[in-house]
Amino acid sequence: MSQQHRFITRAMACVAAAATLVAGLAYAGPALAAETPSYPSDSGKPNVDALLGEFTQYWQPKSNPSNADGDVFRGSVTDKGVSLLKRNDDLTVSINNKAAADDQSGTLVDGRYTQLQRALIDADQNNRETYWDAFGPIMGEWFWDGMVVDPQTKTRALQKTYDLLNGMVGYLPVTAAKQYFNFPRPSMNKDEGDAYDRSVNGENDLKGLSPQLALRRAADWHDDYRGLDHPAGYDGLIPGKSQSFPSGHTMAFYTSGLTLAAMMPEFAPQIVARAAEGGNDRIVQGAHYPLDVMGGRIVGEASAAGRLNDDEFFSKVVQPAQTELRDYLTQRGKAAGYGDTLSEIIANTKATTTGGYRNSFTDAVSTKPITDVRSAVASYTQRLTYGYQQVGKAGQAPRVPDNAEGLLRTVFPTLNAKQRRAVLAATEIDSGYPLDSTSDGWQRLNLAAAFTSKVTLNQAGDVVKVEAGDKAEVVRESAPTPAPGGNEQNKPGTVPGGTSGDGSPSAKPGANTGVVAGGKTSAADSLAHTGIDMSLVTVLAMAMLAAGITLERLRRMTR
Repeated sequence: MSQQHRFITRAMACVAAAATLVAGLAYAGPALAAETPSYPSDSGKPNVDALLGEFTQYWQPKSNPSNADGDVFRGSVTDKGVSLLKRNDDLTVSINNKAAADDQSGTLVDGRYTQLQRALIDADQNNRETYWDAFGPIMGEWFWDGMVVDPQTKTRALQKTYDLLNGMVGYLPVTAAKQYFNFPRPSMNKDEGDAYDRSVNGENDLKGLSPQLALRRAADWHDDYRGLDHPAGYDGLIPGKSQSFPSGHTMAFYTSGLTLAAMMPEFAPQIVARAAEGGNDRIVQGAHYPLDVMGGRIVGEASAAGRLNDDEFFSKVVQPAQTELRDYLTQRGKAAGYGDTLSEIIANTKATTTGGYRNSFTDAVSTKPITDVRSAVASYTQRLTYGYQQVGKAGQAPRVPDNAEGLLRTVFPTLNAKQRRAVLAATEIDSGYPLDSTSDGWQRLNLAAAFTSKVTLNQAGDVVKVEAGDKAEVVRESAPTPAPGGNEQNKPGTVPGGTSGDGSPSAKPGANTGVVAGGKTSAADSLAHTGIDMSLVTVLAMAMLAAGITLERLRRMTR
């Protein structure tokens, strides 16, 4: 036997022995429970109480860390909070009462449901029920089907998608914050049998605000179309000692919705508009105030961004679910004859244009029906502030939160982190609205506008303009004609990506950068729909260099 043959034989024997050992270990006893994997974003999470801390300027809670009977719902309105919380009360009554009146008259918001019925649907906090119509009536039904357990196979076609969207909600829970702020729920009508009084039997100092609000309750409802029951659930709010601020449902809508938007950037503006509708539906039902919804959005944004900006979590958890969802929708579209690619299917079903997400209800805040992307962005923007007056300093410099750039990674995959932060800075709303002062910038983000912006870069890669458009896209300014004998290479000192250290456009404060706040539709660039990371581009570039292509020639080719 040759030496080479003996080596191979011994190696094969070692492999066989190892396989036998592994097999023996596998059957040595009951399997150990798999540990929950950890990711970099599991550390350094923002403090929810601190993010929402401004609320204590308006309501001073009695400390209630244990949710004890003697302390629950106790606290006092501050002098500074009287006018703001009065507005909070009035908006709640206005939005709730109009939805109840529309329900009685049978006014449908989408051709199928009234606004109050939609609120009962959203109260279930089920991603399938809330987000299906963000994809339009055709593709939305495919999404619904994929999220339902097949009664025969006992599996979901979109199991990874389902697990991801539901798992995201636990990243930044708000239960402890609810107990900390200890703000009582909106009152319910005593005439309908509810003995709960917002003044907690006169023990809270409400500074003259009414202890009872004229809210109208929804009744339990059965959806004949879907065959699902939707209980109103009011009885669980008080005995369960579930406080009002911030809204946990709204947090969940934004956490899962923004994750879904990252998976399907073509539908990002529709998805976040639907998340905003879900938050508003908590007011429709009389379960929350507008400030509760704003607080829930802040936490939901921070929660989604923390995960989506984590490269390891994105590659191991988000991208597999994204591939599953996109492949599934493509297969359904091909089978139905709408095209061979996802982009063709979206275009032929008109899912992001005339055949997409819409609803016809209006109220004191969202004043026009949602019929297209532009109106969806407008409605979303109105619900960022709920019409409150600014309570802090207006005109402050942009404040882009840490990790927020992760929310744009698939909408603008060809931009780097600093460029994405520049887009967020250019599209954010003004400073000074309620909850802004402690939110680290989350309150100011206008993600619907950011998701739908046309971004212009100069030849150095600086973000020089962000403007409203009909689709999210990136364009580059034409290179200037060099003067005779001139050199058009980049000048020393240019910040890569064209942004300053805080992510804002790299121009001095007050300079005319050409940045225009605003935004509109679509899903950016050729890579946006795939979620491909720029690391792939880097690998390709290295391969090209290995083949002998110079950096200078590569730079010219990519202009």
